[in-house]
Amino acid sequence: MAARAGVSTATLYRRWSSKDDLVIAAAADYHETLDTQSDSGSLEGDLRAVLRAKAATLTGEGGRLMQALIGEATQNTALAEAPHRRLPHTGAPTGGGGGTAGGRPR
Repeated sequence: MAARAGVSTATLYRRWSSKDDLVIAAAADYHETLDTQSDSGSLEGDLRAVLRAKAATLTGEGGRLMQALIGEATQNTALAEAPHRRLPHTGAPTGGGGGTAGGRPR
């Protein structure tokens, strides 16, 4: 990654204290590039659009990387907890009865 960015590894570790932190930050940046907002006029149309976008995420250019991250998260607690700490809230219900108010967690 350092070579691709044209910097030294020391430069990377000044910004991110560990490989986990770097991977989590990269995944968060990637997440921001995904557009799953849809308003087709129907719930069915919106769900189809979201599911197509998710399928493209797992089968497209970054799909193998995302699958590897998901697999690694089963063994790496920091990586598994990262979406709850770092990725933006989507407003989607998460279950567990907590609910949302105004698109934000209560």
